[in-house]
Amino acid sequence: MGDDLTLPFILHPFILHIVRKGILLITWGLCFVLPLHIIAMNPPEPAGTSHPHQPQLALKVLLDALDEEQIESVQFPFESAERMNWHYFPRDREGLGLGQVNELQKALLFSVMGEFLSPTGLAKSLHIIELERILGELTNNEAFRDPEKYYLSLFKSADDEKGPWGLRFEGHHLSLNYVVDKGKVVSATPSFMGANPAVVPRGAEKGLQVLRDEEVLARLFMKSLSPRKQEMAMVADVAYPDILTGAEPRVESPFEGGIAFGELSADEQAALKQLVSIYLDSHHPDWSATMMAGIEMAGWDRILFAWAGELEPGQGHYYRIQGPTILIEYDNTQGGANHIHTVLRDPRNDFGRDYLAEHLAAEH
Repeated sequence: MGDDLTLPFILHPFILHIVRKGILLITWGLCFVLPLHIIAMNPPEPAGTSHPHQPQLALKVLLDALDEEQIESVQFPFESAERMNWHYFPRDREGLGLGQVNELQKALLFSVMGEFLSPTGLAKSLHIIELERILGELTNNEAFRDPEKYYLSLFKSADDEKGPWGLRFEGHHLSLNYVVDKGKVVSATPSFMGANPAVVPRGAEKGLQVLRDEEVLARLFMKSLSPRKQEMAMVADVAYPDILTGAEPRVESPFEGGIAFGELSADEQAALKQLVSIYLDSHHPDWSATMMAGIEMAGWDRILFAWAGELEPGQGHYYRIQGPTILIEYDNTQGGANHIHTVLRDPRNDFGRDYLAEHLAAEH
């Protein structure tokens, strides 16, 4: 594919497979079946489209459908250290796995995730899960690359009715972490999405590029800069082997270098804002709007964009966008630069840290 971004978003057959006999959606407490052909003909809603946000209701319906053993697997205390034990590598995980639920429960589980993610974000997440199967086929290692090894964990407060609660959905190349209080998502970071392969090289899914915008928009932006501005943005000639923050539970935006937002022209600033929106808009529009407002309040002039490595497709590259309230890292160096890692962090409020501190202070 070239750099043309006018192509429509197309749902991959795996997502349609999940709903081959219809998908269970939960809206205002009612369950109904949405036929496959309707889903196939309707792309995700435009970014910023809002819908009734009822994560607690969707979660209650899921929990009501689980047996006692499944509920025991999925629930943890909110204060548990497990809540911050996140990672994006393939490894053993706590929680309720996709391999432990039936098809109805799986549909309910993804209905819960649909309350936290935008339609595009949910589609990306499902594609990432499907990439695990594709990677198993490409590497002849289906036993290790298991798309059923994605796990839901629920972190409940002692005061189940009034206290904050957390949710994590995680597996290889996907870690989504949320905190909810009083029916509102107050934190949606860390948020990790990866893709291996970044572009599927062969087979029935050849050409599938799950994180295309994250790669292509950034490259277009960097290549649009003048040589002087590219030099300001460049922090290393060789891209780093991975995102620098890894799976640390806490980051402080400690990095130096990059081009400041204020050094950019109006068109370049708009392009950088569009790139930031790609990451925020994977989540529910209410939260993404709050996150964007936080960037505005802290000041776009405090945002830095940094690049490392090469500028052409198929060559190792890395970029970073950072400010007081946001840190985005992207890395594509492994597998012949066909293996993407991305992460969205809030240095002040990962896992709801700042919000919960203010919440506790207000109670005392």
